[in-house]
Amino acid sequence: MRYILATAGLRTTVRAHCAWTSLRDRLYTAARRDDGYSTETGVITALLVIIAIAVMTALGQKLMDKVNSISM
Repeated sequence: MRYILATAGLRTTVRAHCAWTSLRDRLYTAARRDDGYSTETGVITALLVIIAIAVMTALGQKLMDKVNSISM
C-alpha cells in the first residue's frame, strides 16, 4: 500500500514539474517573440520621412523667399 501511495505522489510531483516547465517555456517564448517588429519599423520610418518632407518644405519655402528677395 505504501508503494502505491508513493508512486501516486511521485506521479503528481512529476506532472506538476512538467506543467511548470511547460508554462515557463511558453512565457519565455512569448517574451522573446518579435512579431510586428517589421511593422513597427516601417511605421517609424514612414513618420520620419513625413517629418523630413515637412521640414524640407518649410525650409525650402523660406530659402526661395530669400532668393527671390535678392535684387541684382
